[in-house]
Amino acid sequence: MKIFYKDGDNPTSLEEAIRCCLKQIALAPMAAKAFREEFGIDKLPVHEGYDQLCFIYEKQGKYEEAIRLTEQAKEQGWNRKYPEHWNVLVDRYKAKIDKRLVVK
Repeated sequence: MKIFYKDGDNPTSLEEAIRCCLKQIALAPMAAKAFREEFGIDKLPVHEGYDQLCFIYEKQGKYEEAIRLTEQAKEQGWNRKYPEHWNVLVDRYKAKIDKRLVVK
């Protein structure tokens, strides 16, 4: 995923990075369950698929999609470097939506 994203100037690579993120996200509920059962933890690690796709969507101006993914990741219990960062991201995306509405 990250290898494809690094070649983001190539539209095919970006599409492949998005496809990889979506595959990881599709597996996220099962992975969360496995982490909890295997390690007996509630605090899940960072989910690279959610993290990367939110970043891509933000760059593409797809803020509503980024908000949806951010809220989904937070609901499933995936973490960021700082747990409150999910809320910070949602606020940032909403501010960009508001700014876009004002400009139009």
